Amino acid sequence: MISRIVEVSIPGFLSLKDRQLVVEKDGEVKGTIPIEDLGVLILDHPALVYTHQLFQHLAEHNVAVVLCDAKHMPTSLLLNYVTHHEHTKVLRSQISCSPHKKTSLWRQIVQAKIERQSRVLQKEKKRSPKLEGLAQKVTQSQTDLIEARAAHIYFHLLFGKDFDRDPKAPGINSLLNYGYAIIRAAIARAIVGTGMHPALGIHHRNPYNPFCLADDLMEPLRPLVDQTVYRLAKSLPEINDLTPALKREILSITTSDLLLKKRKLPFMTAIPLYVAGVKQYLCENARKVEIPLW
Repeated sequence: MISRIVEVSIPGFLSLKDRQLVVEKDGEVKGTIPIEDLGVLILDHPALVYTHQLFQHLAEHNVAVVLCDAKHMPTSLLLNYVTHHEHTKVLRSQISCSPHKKTSLWRQIVQAKIERQSRVLQKEKKRSPKLEGLAQKVTQSQTDLIEARAAHIYFHLLFGKDFDRDPKAPGINSLLNYGYAIIRAAIARAIVGTGMHPALGIHHRNPYNPFCLADDLMEPLRPLVDQTVYRLAKSLPEINDLTPALKREILSITTSDLLLKKRKLPFMTAIPLYVAGVKQYLCENARKVEIPLW
């Protein structure tokens, strides 16, 4: 069963009945979804009301719940930390992973991210040999420097020289924020499903961030969001607000196929396999992590 990412953005009452999420508005049932079909549930309306029983059932089935603010931006991510039967054993292995191994994985991730940024530019007829060359220059001692140089080249070529990547800015930036948040939720859910803890990052170490590992692992998938937002921006005269129609377009990312281990897989199937490979690398004896392409 492929898990679905579902957003509810109308005022209403959400409850559980017969192991299904029930969406009601003004006493009328607007829709039902089996809980076992859900992977991520996005709740985006200040007048939504839900039952404790529903949230408890969502947690038991490892459904990530994303709460959005008045600007429709995801602000909270709720996950169940006890879905894996060997959680403590896996957690000890994750904690004891050597710094060298973590650094090596971060180098792989940054290299993959730059390669995917280059592929996006190639697909949009904006090829940059300079950016392609940077992917081959990623070393463990200069990973951050090269990642920053690559981002500077990439965003200016993709969105124009006047574009600044600012998470607090409206327009294109708000669309990017929304897409990144969806991918972050899907990856955090997969991390918990492996028994690892999402706060224990390999590179991100902000003590106030409970999802450092998710922020690490989503890096090579950010260009998938960038490409979608670029095509949306190209088709519209102006983007001022994150409308429901734009959100639907960005959510379509989660119905796309990814290439992993020479197989074309649905997004919500490929992500857990990718994260499971990371667990084998950090907690077992795998030597390399397969990172999804598209």
